[in-house]
Amino acid sequence: MNIQSFVYKDNAVEWQLEPITFKPLTLLVGASGVGKTRILQAIVNLKKIVKGASLNGIEWNVKCETRLGHFYEWQGCFENKGFLPEPADDSFFDNIDLPKIENEKLVINEQTLIERNADDICFNGVKTVKLPQTKSVIYLLKEEEQIKTVSDEFQKIIKEDNSRDHAETFAVTLNGE
Repeated sequence: MNIQSFVYKDNAVEWQLEPITFKPLTLLVGASGVGKTRILQAIVNLKKIVKGASLNGIEWNVKCETRLGHFYEWQGCFENKGFLPEPADDSFFDNIDLPKIENEKLVINEQTLIERNADDICFNGVKTVKLPQTKSVIYLLKEEEQIKTVSDEFQKIIKEDNSRDHAETFAVTLNGE
């Protein structure tokens, strides 16, 4: 997958990434503290959403192209429940209401595949049955052929820490390698 452009906001902590455009080879270079890691973490957060996470106050719009030449635009927004502390473990989430998706849209090759608001999800122009509001439609409908492709591409994002000084490496696998 080649991410072409990316907009990201974390409304819970009032941080946003200005619209960024990626070229086929993009290096993030800058002094310490300017946001390189935050950009990479924002991309990892998209993978978390694809895997079913509910991320408080997150708003995104990402445009990408798959290896098969399909162009995707995926945008969405989770409700902002204000500042939530970093959980010590997963049991933290048993006692809170997870943020719900306020809206979400998936466009493939300039054709709207999914549109979602707080009340309805339309897939290929047809209203679906009620589905959990705390999960992305990419997660919920990942077995649908058109959605599986983009879901699989986001699953290939890897975050590794391979150094003693904790420099981070991000990669996307190619052909399963």
